[in-house]
Amino acid sequence: MRRVKTASNRLFTNCTVIDGRGGEPIADAHVLVSGDSIRRVAIGPFNGAASGAEVWDLQGGFLLPGFCSTHVHLGDVWPLPELVDEPAAQRAIRAGSNAMDALRCGITSMRSLGEDRFIDVAWREAFEKGISIGPTIVASGNPLIAPGGHAKFMSRNLEVKGPGALRRAVEYQIERGVDCIKLVTTAGEALDEGQSFGQLQFTSEEVRAVVDTAHAAGKFVCTHTGTTEGVLQAVDAGVDCIEHGYVMNQTAVDALVANGVFLTPTLTVTHNEAYFEKVGMPEAQRERFRRLRDRHAESFRRAYRSGVQIVCGADLNPVGYCTLSEIEWMVRLGMTTSDALVAATDTSARTNGIARERGTIEVGKKADLVVLNGNPLDDIGHIWNAELVVKSGRPVGMDRSESKADLWDVLLSCGQTGIEAGAK
Repeated sequence: MRRVKTASNRLFTNCTVIDGRGGEPIADAHVLVSGDSIRRVAIGPFNGAASGAEVWDLQGGFLLPGFCSTHVHLGDVWPLPELVDEPAAQRAIRAGSNAMDALRCGITSMRSLGEDRFIDVAWREAFEKGISIGPTIVASGNPLIAPGGHAKFMSRNLEVKGPGALRRAVEYQIERGVDCIKLVTTAGEALDEGQSFGQLQFTSEEVRAVVDTAHAAGKFVCTHTGTTEGVLQAVDAGVDCIEHGYVMNQTAVDALVANGVFLTPTLTVTHNEAYFEKVGMPEAQRERFRRLRDRHAESFRRAYRSGVQIVCGADLNPVGYCTLSEIEWMVRLGMTTSDALVAATDTSARTNGIARERGTIEVGKKADLVVLNGNPLDDIGHIWNAELVVKSGRPVGMDRSESKADLWDVLLSCGQTGIEAGAK
Protein backbone atom coordinates (compact mmCIF):
# COMPACT_ATOMS: atom_id res chain seq x y z
CA MET A 1 0.00 0.00 0.00
CA ARG A 2 1.50 3.30 -1.09
CA ARG A 3 0.68 6.65 0.47
CA VAL A 4 1.53 10.14 -0.70
CA LYS A 5 0.93 12.66 2.06
CA THR A 6 -0.16 16.14 1.07
CA ALA A 7 -2.88 17.22 3.53
CA SER A 8 -5.55 16.06 5.99
CA ASN A 9 -8.24 14.95 3.50
CA ARG A 10 -7.71 11.47 2.07
CA LEU A 11 -8.13 9.94 -1.37
CA PHE A 12 -8.23 6.13 -1.57
CA THR A 13 -7.45 4.95 -5.10
CA ASN A 14 -6.87 1.77 -7.10
CA CYS A 15 -9.37 -0.37 -5.21
CA THR A 16 -12.54 -2.40 -5.56
CA VAL A 17 -15.40 -1.04 -3.46
CA ILE A 18 -17.84 -3.46 -1.82
CA ASP A 19 -20.25 -0.89 -0.44
CA GLY A 20 -22.27 -2.99 2.04
CA ARG A 21 -25.56 -2.82 0.13
CA GLY A 22 -25.27 -6.16 -1.66
CA GLY A 23 -24.79 -4.87 -5.20
CA GLU A 24 -22.00 -5.55 -7.65
CA PRO A 25 -18.50 -4.54 -6.52
CA ILE A 26 -17.16 -1.32 -8.03
CA ALA A 27 -13.82 -2.11 -9.65
CA ASP A 28 -11.08 0.44 -10.38
CA ALA A 29 -12.70 2.83 -7.92
CA HIS A 30 -11.65 5.75 -5.80
CA VAL A 31 -13.15 7.14 -2.61
CA LEU A 32 -12.53 10.70 -1.45
CA VAL A 33 -12.83 11.39 2.28
CA SER A 34 -13.14 14.93 3.58
CA GLY A 35 -12.67 15.19 7.31
CA ASP A 36 -14.69 12.37 8.84
CA SER A 37 -17.09 11.84 5.91
CA ILE A 38 -17.19 10.30 2.45
CA ARG A 39 -17.37 12.98 -0.25
CA ARG A 40 -17.08 10.99 -3.47
CA VAL A 41 -17.28 7.37 -4.67
CA ALA A 42 -16.51 6.86 -8.37
CA ILE A 43 -14.87 4.67 -10.99
CA GLY A 44 -11.48 5.43 -12.48
CA PRO A 45 -8.73 7.85 -11.48
CA PHE A 46 -9.69 10.97 -9.60
CA ASN A 47 -9.72 13.91 -12.01
CA GLY A 48 -10.49 16.64 -9.51
CA ALA A 49 -8.16 18.77 -7.45
CA ALA A 50 -6.33 16.11 -5.46
CA SER A 51 -3.60 18.46 -4.30
CA GLY A 52 -5.47 19.02 -1.07
CA ALA A 53 -5.66 15.33 -0.21
CA GLU A 54 -3.46 12.62 1.21
CA VAL A 55 -3.40 9.95 -1.52
CA TRP A 56 -3.56 6.27 -0.56
CA ASP A 57 -2.89 3.81 -3.38
CA LEU A 58 -4.63 0.62 -2.21
CA GLN A 59 -2.90 -1.41 -4.93
CA GLY A 60 -5.92 -3.43 -5.94
CA GLY A 61 -7.24 -3.98 -2.42
CA PHE A 62 -10.90 -4.34 -1.49
CA LEU A 63 -12.53 -1.43 0.34
CA LEU A 64 -15.53 -2.26 2.56
CA PRO A 65 -17.54 -0.49 5.24
CA GLY A 66 -16.22 -1.23 8.70
CA PHE A 67 -17.84 -4.25 10.29
CA CYS A 68 -20.52 -3.77 12.92
CA SER A 69 -21.17 -6.10 15.85
CA THR A 70 -24.61 -6.20 17.45
CA HIS A 71 -23.88 -8.22 20.60
CA VAL A 72 -20.80 -7.66 22.74
CA HIS A 73 -19.93 -7.77 26.43
CA LEU A 74 -16.66 -5.87 26.45
CA GLY A 75 -15.55 -6.73 29.97
CA ASP A 76 -16.61 -10.38 30.15
CA VAL A 77 -14.19 -13.25 30.72
CA TRP A 78 -14.75 -16.74 29.33
CA PRO A 79 -15.32 -19.51 30.27
CA LEU A 80 -16.34 -17.75 33.48
CA PRO A 81 -18.07 -14.47 32.56
CA GLU A 82 -16.60 -12.70 35.58
CA LEU A 83 -13.52 -12.88 37.76
CA VAL A 84 -14.38 -13.21 41.43
CA ASP A 85 -13.60 -10.04 43.39
CA GLU A 86 -12.17 -8.31 40.33
CA PRO A 87 -11.86 -4.53 40.78
CA ALA A 88 -14.22 -2.58 38.54
CA ALA A 89 -11.25 -0.59 37.25
CA GLN A 90 -9.61 -3.73 35.88
CA ARG A 91 -12.81 -4.74 34.11
CA ALA A 92 -13.06 -1.23 32.67
CA ILE A 93 -9.49 -1.39 31.34
CA ARG A 94 -10.10 -4.78 29.76
CA ALA A 95 -13.34 -3.54 28.18
CA GLY A 96 -11.63 -0.57 26.56
CA SER A 97 -8.67 -2.60 25.34
CA ASN A 98 -11.06 -5.20 23.90
CA ALA A 99 -12.94 -2.46 22.02
CA MET A 100 -9.79 -0.84 20.64
CA ASP A 101 -8.32 -4.14 19.49
CA ALA A 102 -11.63 -4.98 17.79
CA LEU A 103 -11.34 -1.72 15.87
CA ARG A 104 -7.93 -2.79 14.58
CA CYS A 105 -9.60 -5.99 13.37
CA GLY A 106 -12.04 -3.92 11.30
CA ILE A 107 -14.99 -3.74 13.71
CA THR A 108 -15.71 -0.02 13.63
CA SER A 109 -18.97 -0.05 15.59
CA MET A 110 -20.60 -2.32 18.14
CA ARG A 111 -23.59 -2.70 20.42
CA SER A 112 -22.83 -3.46 24.04
CA LEU A 113 -25.62 -5.66 25.45
CA GLY A 114 -24.70 -5.78 29.09
CA GLU A 115 -21.93 -4.12 31.04
CA ASP A 116 -21.28 -3.42 34.70
CA ARG A 117 -21.42 0.09 36.18
CA PHE A 118 -22.10 1.70 32.78
CA ILE A 119 -18.55 0.99 31.63
CA ASP A 120 -19.85 0.85 28.06
CA VAL A 121 -21.35 4.33 28.37
CA ALA A 122 -18.04 5.65 29.72
CA TRP A 123 -16.03 4.17 26.85
CA ARG A 124 -18.57 5.41 24.31
CA GLU A 125 -18.10 8.94 25.61
CA ALA A 126 -14.31 8.61 25.75
CA PHE A 127 -14.17 7.56 22.10
CA GLU A 128 -16.66 10.22 21.03
CA LYS A 129 -14.61 12.92 22.77
CA GLY A 130 -11.45 11.72 21.06
CA ILE A 131 -9.65 10.76 24.26
CA SER A 132 -8.64 7.66 22.31
CA ILE A 133 -9.57 6.33 18.89
CA GLY A 134 -12.08 3.52 19.24
CA PRO A 135 -15.24 2.06 17.72
CA THR A 136 -18.66 3.64 17.85
CA ILE A 137 -20.39 2.07 20.86
CA VAL A 138 -24.14 1.71 21.23
CA ALA A 139 -24.51 1.13 24.98
CA SER A 140 -27.20 -0.65 26.98
CA GLY A 141 -25.76 -0.54 30.50
CA ASN A 142 -27.17 -3.20 32.82
CA PRO A 143 -29.27 -6.06 31.42
CA LEU A 144 -32.63 -6.41 33.12
CA ILE A 145 -33.32 -9.92 34.42
CA ALA A 146 -36.03 -11.49 36.55
CA PRO A 147 -35.15 -12.25 40.20
CA GLY A 148 -33.09 -15.43 40.13
CA GLY A 149 -33.14 -15.33 36.32
CA HIS A 150 -30.59 -16.01 33.60
CA ALA A 151 -26.97 -15.48 34.71
CA LYS A 152 -28.11 -14.13 38.07
CA PHE A 153 -24.56 -14.46 39.46
CA MET A 154 -23.23 -11.69 37.20
CA SER A 155 -22.95 -8.37 38.99
CA ARG A 156 -23.78 -6.51 35.76
CA ASN A 157 -27.31 -7.97 35.69
CA LEU A 158 -30.09 -6.00 37.39
CA GLU A 159 -32.84 -8.15 38.95
CA VAL A 160 -36.27 -6.51 38.64
CA LYS A 161 -39.84 -7.72 39.15
CA GLY A 162 -43.19 -6.18 38.19
CA PRO A 163 -44.24 -3.71 35.48
CA GLY A 164 -43.81 -0.64 37.68
CA ALA A 165 -40.34 -1.58 38.86
CA LEU A 166 -39.31 -2.42 35.31
CA ARG A 167 -40.49 0.97 34.05
CA ARG A 168 -38.44 2.68 36.75
CA ALA A 169 -35.41 0.53 35.90
CA VAL A 170 -35.65 1.50 32.24
CA GLU A 171 -35.97 5.17 33.17
CA TYR A 172 -32.91 4.89 35.42
CA GLN A 173 -30.87 3.31 32.64
CA ILE A 174 -31.89 6.08 30.25
CA GLU A 175 -30.97 8.74 32.81
CA ARG A 176 -27.49 7.19 32.94
CA GLY A 177 -27.08 7.65 29.19
CA VAL A 178 -27.83 4.30 27.55
CA ASP A 179 -28.78 4.05 23.88
CA CYS A 180 -30.92 0.93 24.17
CA ILE A 181 -32.30 -1.55 26.69
CA LYS A 182 -31.28 -5.20 27.09
CA LEU A 183 -33.97 -7.49 28.52
CA VAL A 184 -33.47 -11.18 29.34
CA THR A 185 -36.75 -13.03 28.97
CA THR A 186 -35.81 -16.74 28.88
CA ALA A 187 -33.45 -19.05 30.76
CA GLY A 188 -30.24 -20.02 29.02
CA GLU A 189 -28.67 -23.40 28.46
CA ALA A 190 -25.12 -23.25 29.77
CA LEU A 191 -25.24 -20.81 32.70
CA ASP A 192 -28.52 -21.55 34.46
CA GLU A 193 -28.33 -24.72 36.53
CA GLY A 194 -31.73 -25.80 37.81
CA GLN A 195 -33.67 -23.77 35.23
CA SER A 196 -35.45 -25.18 32.21
CA PHE A 197 -33.93 -23.96 28.94
CA GLY A 198 -36.18 -21.40 27.30
CA GLN A 199 -38.37 -20.95 30.38
CA LEU A 200 -40.18 -17.61 30.27
CA GLN A 201 -38.94 -15.37 33.07
CA PHE A 202 -41.16 -12.31 32.65
CA THR A 203 -44.88 -11.96 32.08
CA SER A 204 -46.09 -10.43 28.84
CA GLU A 205 -47.24 -7.38 30.81
CA GLU A 206 -43.73 -6.92 32.18
CA VAL A 207 -42.12 -7.19 28.75
CA ARG A 208 -44.59 -4.66 27.33
CA ALA A 209 -43.82 -2.28 30.21
CA VAL A 210 -40.14 -2.33 29.28
CA VAL A 211 -40.78 -1.88 25.57
CA ASP A 212 -43.34 0.89 25.97
CA THR A 213 -41.13 2.86 28.38
CA ALA A 214 -38.06 2.53 26.17
CA HIS A 215 -39.90 3.39 22.97
CA ALA A 216 -41.51 6.44 24.60
CA ALA A 217 -37.97 7.73 25.21
CA GLY A 218 -36.82 6.92 21.68
CA LYS A 219 -34.78 3.88 22.72
CA PHE A 220 -34.95 0.38 21.24
CA VAL A 221 -35.09 -2.97 23.05
CA CYS A 222 -33.03 -6.13 22.50
CA THR A 223 -34.15 -9.35 24.14
CA HIS A 224 -32.19 -12.45 25.07
CA THR A 225 -34.62 -15.11 23.89
CA GLY A 226 -33.83 -18.73 23.16
CA THR A 227 -37.02 -20.41 21.99
CA THR A 228 -40.18 -20.06 19.94
CA GLU A 229 -42.29 -19.21 22.98
CA GLY A 230 -39.91 -16.44 24.01
CA VAL A 231 -39.70 -15.06 20.48
CA LEU A 232 -43.48 -14.89 20.15
CA GLN A 233 -43.82 -13.16 23.52
CA ALA A 234 -41.13 -10.62 22.62
CA VAL A 235 -42.51 -9.89 19.15
CA ASP A 236 -46.01 -9.44 20.54
CA ALA A 237 -44.65 -6.89 23.02
CA GLY A 238 -42.88 -4.90 20.29
CA VAL A 239 -39.24 -5.85 20.92
CA ASP A 240 -36.87 -4.60 18.21
CA CYS A 241 -34.20 -7.31 18.07
CA ILE A 242 -34.03 -10.94 19.19
CA GLU A 243 -30.71 -12.14 20.58
CA HIS A 244 -29.89 -15.83 19.99
CA GLY A 245 -33.13 -17.48 18.83
CA TYR A 246 -31.54 -20.89 19.30
CA VAL A 247 -34.69 -22.93 18.71
CA MET A 248 -37.41 -21.33 16.55
CA ASN A 249 -40.17 -22.93 14.52
CA GLN A 250 -41.66 -21.46 11.36
CA THR A 251 -44.36 -19.63 13.33
CA ALA A 252 -41.72 -17.71 15.27
CA VAL A 253 -39.73 -16.95 12.14
CA ASP A 254 -42.84 -15.72 10.32
CA ALA A 255 -43.57 -13.41 13.26
CA LEU A 256 -40.09 -11.89 12.96
CA VAL A 257 -40.60 -11.26 9.26
CA ALA A 258 -44.12 -9.86 9.62
CA ASN A 259 -43.07 -7.40 12.32
CA GLY A 260 -39.69 -6.38 10.92
CA VAL A 261 -37.82 -7.67 13.97
CA PHE A 262 -34.07 -8.20 13.64
CA LEU A 263 -32.26 -11.39 14.71
CA THR A 264 -28.74 -11.71 16.11
CA PRO A 265 -28.18 -15.48 15.89
CA THR A 266 -24.85 -15.63 17.80
CA LEU A 267 -23.82 -18.83 16.00
CA THR A 268 -20.39 -18.73 17.60
CA VAL A 269 -21.95 -19.56 20.97
CA THR A 270 -22.91 -23.08 19.93
CA HIS A 271 -20.61 -23.82 16.99
CA ASN A 272 -17.07 -22.62 17.63
CA GLU A 273 -15.27 -25.64 19.12
CA ALA A 274 -11.92 -23.97 18.46
CA TYR A 275 -13.02 -21.13 20.73
CA PHE A 276 -14.18 -23.54 23.44
CA GLU A 277 -10.78 -25.21 23.35
CA LYS A 278 -8.88 -21.92 23.38
CA VAL A 279 -10.57 -20.57 26.49
CA GLY A 280 -10.51 -23.91 28.31
CA MET A 281 -14.28 -24.19 28.57
CA PRO A 282 -15.27 -27.09 30.87
CA GLU A 283 -16.58 -30.15 29.05
CA ALA A 284 -19.95 -30.01 30.83
CA GLN A 285 -20.51 -26.46 29.58
CA ARG A 286 -19.44 -27.41 26.06
CA GLU A 287 -21.88 -30.30 26.03
CA ARG A 288 -24.80 -28.01 26.88
CA PHE A 289 -23.95 -25.86 23.87
CA ARG A 290 -23.56 -28.93 21.67
CA ARG A 291 -27.08 -30.07 22.57
CA LEU A 292 -28.39 -26.93 20.89
CA ARG A 293 -26.07 -26.90 17.90
CA ASP A 294 -28.12 -28.69 15.26
CA ARG A 295 -31.39 -26.99 16.24
CA HIS A 296 -29.63 -23.63 16.33
CA ALA A 297 -28.26 -24.16 12.82
CA GLU A 298 -31.67 -25.15 11.49
CA SER A 299 -33.32 -22.13 13.15
CA PHE A 300 -30.73 -19.88 11.50
CA ARG A 301 -31.28 -21.45 8.09
CA ARG A 302 -35.05 -21.21 8.49
CA ALA A 303 -34.78 -17.53 9.39
CA TYR A 304 -32.44 -16.83 6.46
CA ARG A 305 -34.63 -18.63 3.92
CA SER A 306 -37.70 -16.79 5.19
CA GLY A 307 -36.20 -13.31 4.88
CA VAL A 308 -35.57 -12.39 8.53
CA GLN A 309 -33.29 -9.35 8.92
CA ILE A 310 -30.20 -11.14 10.25
CA VAL A 311 -27.40 -9.18 11.88
CA CYS A 312 -23.95 -10.03 13.19
CA GLY A 313 -23.01 -10.40 16.85
CA ALA A 314 -21.02 -13.12 18.60
CA ASP A 315 -21.66 -12.54 22.35
CA LEU A 316 -18.15 -13.82 23.21
CA ASN A 317 -14.68 -12.31 23.66
CA PRO A 318 -12.37 -11.07 22.30
CA VAL A 319 -14.77 -9.04 20.18
CA GLY A 320 -12.49 -8.80 17.15
CA TYR A 321 -11.79 -12.51 16.84
CA CYS A 322 -15.33 -13.60 17.68
CA THR A 323 -17.07 -11.12 15.35
CA LEU A 324 -14.98 -12.21 12.38
CA SER A 325 -15.62 -15.82 13.34
CA GLU A 326 -19.36 -15.12 13.44
CA ILE A 327 -19.29 -13.83 9.86
CA GLU A 328 -17.54 -17.03 8.80
CA TRP A 329 -20.11 -19.19 10.60
CA MET A 330 -22.98 -17.45 8.85
CA VAL A 331 -21.41 -18.44 5.54
CA ARG A 332 -20.62 -21.98 6.67
CA LEU A 333 -24.26 -22.49 7.61
CA GLY A 334 -25.63 -21.39 4.26
CA MET A 335 -25.60 -17.61 3.91
CA THR A 336 -23.99 -16.24 0.75
CA THR A 337 -20.80 -14.25 1.21
CA SER A 338 -22.56 -11.15 -0.14
CA ASP A 339 -25.45 -11.49 2.31
CA ALA A 340 -23.07 -12.14 5.21
CA LEU A 341 -21.17 -8.94 4.44
CA VAL A 342 -24.43 -6.97 4.26
CA ALA A 343 -25.52 -8.52 7.57
CA ALA A 344 -22.24 -7.46 9.19
CA THR A 345 -22.38 -3.90 7.84
CA ASP A 346 -25.61 -2.26 6.63
CA THR A 347 -28.16 -4.45 8.42
CA SER A 348 -26.23 -4.40 11.69
CA ALA A 349 -25.90 -0.62 11.48
CA ARG A 350 -29.67 -0.38 10.98
CA THR A 351 -30.51 -2.47 14.04
CA ASN A 352 -27.96 -0.48 16.05
CA GLY A 353 -29.69 2.77 15.10
CA ILE A 354 -26.64 4.27 13.39
CA ALA A 355 -27.40 3.59 9.70
CA ARG A 356 -27.93 7.26 8.84
CA GLU A 357 -24.20 7.77 9.35
CA ARG A 358 -22.55 4.35 9.13
CA GLY A 359 -22.77 0.86 7.68
CA THR A 360 -22.30 1.50 3.94
CA ILE A 361 -19.90 3.33 1.65
CA GLU A 362 -22.03 6.22 0.42
CA VAL A 363 -21.52 9.93 -0.07
CA GLY A 364 -22.36 11.80 3.12
CA LYS A 365 -21.76 8.90 5.50
CA LYS A 366 -18.94 8.70 8.00
CA ALA A 367 -15.77 7.15 6.64
CA ASP A 368 -15.66 3.91 8.62
CA LEU A 369 -13.69 1.68 6.25
CA VAL A 370 -11.66 -1.51 6.13
CA VAL A 371 -9.22 -2.53 3.39
CA LEU A 372 -8.77 -6.26 2.72
CA ASN A 373 -6.02 -7.78 0.61
CA GLY A 374 -8.33 -10.37 -0.98
CA ASN A 375 -11.90 -10.55 -2.25
CA PRO A 376 -14.23 -11.70 0.58
CA LEU A 377 -16.97 -12.42 -1.95
CA ASP A 378 -14.77 -15.19 -3.34
CA ASP A 379 -13.47 -16.38 0.03
CA ILE A 380 -14.95 -15.04 3.26
CA GLY A 381 -11.67 -15.92 4.99
CA HIS A 382 -10.19 -12.72 3.56
CA ILE A 383 -11.99 -10.77 6.31
CA TRP A 384 -9.08 -11.78 8.56
CA ASN A 385 -6.62 -9.92 6.32
CA ALA A 386 -7.21 -6.27 7.12
CA GLU A 387 -4.50 -4.09 5.62
CA LEU A 388 -5.98 -0.82 6.86
CA VAL A 389 -8.85 0.36 9.06
CA VAL A 390 -10.22 3.90 8.88
CA LYS A 391 -12.43 5.26 11.66
CA SER A 392 -14.37 8.46 10.94
CA GLY A 393 -11.79 9.39 8.32
CA ARG A 394 -8.75 8.61 10.49
CA PRO A 395 -6.45 5.68 9.69
CA VAL A 396 -6.08 3.40 12.70
CA GLY A 397 -2.71 2.15 13.89
CA MET A 398 -2.49 -1.49 12.83
CA ASP A 399 -0.07 -2.60 15.54
CA ARG A 400 -2.26 -5.54 16.51
CA SER A 401 -1.30 -9.21 16.41
CA GLU A 402 -1.11 -10.68 12.94
CA SER A 403 -2.76 -14.09 13.41
CA LYS A 404 -6.12 -15.33 14.64
CA ALA A 405 -4.55 -17.09 17.60
CA ASP A 406 -2.55 -14.08 18.77
CA LEU A 407 -5.62 -11.85 18.95
CA TRP A 408 -6.17 -13.32 22.40
CA ASP A 409 -3.25 -11.26 23.69
CA VAL A 410 -5.52 -8.23 24.07
CA LEU A 411 -7.30 -9.95 26.97
CA LEU A 412 -4.24 -11.41 28.62
CA SER A 413 -2.40 -8.09 28.46
CA CYS A 414 -5.05 -6.54 30.71
CA GLY A 415 -4.43 -8.96 33.56
CA GLN A 416 -7.05 -11.48 32.50
CA THR A 417 -5.26 -14.48 33.92
CA GLY A 418 -8.73 -15.75 34.77
CA ILE A 419 -8.93 -17.55 31.42
CA GLU A 420 -6.50 -20.11 32.78
CA ALA A 421 -7.85 -19.94 36.31
CA GLY A 422 -11.43 -20.39 35.19
CA ALA A 423 -10.60 -23.61 33.39
CA LYS A 424 -9.36 -25.34 36.53
